[in-house]
Amino acid sequence: MHDHSFAWCAIHRQAELGPAYVICFECGHAFRTPEALVADHNALVARLNAADVDPPGGPYELIAAVSDPEEVTFCPHCSHDL
Repeated sequence: MHDHSFAWCAIHRQAELGPAYVICFECGHAFRTPEALVADHNALVARLNAADVDPPGGPYELIAAVSDPEEVTFCPHCSHDL
């Protein structure tokens, strides 16, 4: 848990008050709780799985949603490693 009083989220262009479970050091998004991190990650997974676009070389495989915040290794807003 980070005890920062505030972080600036470049993605949402707003100040995010702490404390936070984790803060992305690239974009500054503050995930207040482990559940918030998992929810944002799973929302990204749902959007990617719903995309009807196949890359060159074959189709995408579906991405599994997670329930453990330790499984989220990147920021779902900017893709930077957490």
